[in-house]
Amino acid sequence: MCWEAIASFLARIRCFACRTEKTLSTNSLQVICLAEQMPRKEKQISELQKNNNELVDLIQRVNKKITSAQDTVAEIKAQLLSMNEVAIHLAQENNNTEIQDKKNPEEFGKDDIESLKSVIGIKNKLLRKQENQLLQYRDMVKDNLIVDNKALEQENQVLRMQSKRKTSGNLFWTIKNLNTLIDEVNGVSDPPSI
Repeated sequence: MCWEAIASFLARIRCFACRTEKTLSTNSLQVICLAEQMPRKEKQISELQKNNNELVDLIQRVNKKITSAQDTVAEIKAQLLSMNEVAIHLAQENNNTEIQDKKNPEEFGKDDIESLKSVIGIKNKLLRKQENQLLQYRDMVKDNLIVDNKALEQENQVLRMQSKRKTSGNLFWTIKNLNTLIDEVNGVSDPPSI
């Protein structure tokens, strides 16, 4: 509240203790207004100080992060420079070896021949290993075929024997039935004598 507005409305104030009216001067009204505004202003000041402290802390943390990031960038730059130096050195060595190989083609050819011999040796070992595996597989298949053929032959013999038994049994019953029929026919053609 503004002290001038209070002065216009409250030119006189009644004291609660003595119940008398007192006239307030403009200065005393200003003091009352300021005293009334003081706690709010102090609260605002404390909030501003708190916000200021938080901002200072935040700025300090950001500065720390910036310095650590700058240190990291410097380290990465140093690593890149050393890697570039190594790459340049390796390229120079590679170039030097190519030049030497062109000067001494026999040595270059010998190295190639040796490396080719080692590659051929490795491939030969692999081929022998595969050949052995194929031979083992072939033998295994052969053994399985022999076992299967024996089992099939035994099964065929059993089936032949069973079919012979059935055929001979059927033939026996057929002959027996024919004999009974013949006996019946002979018995019908020869009438019984009385």
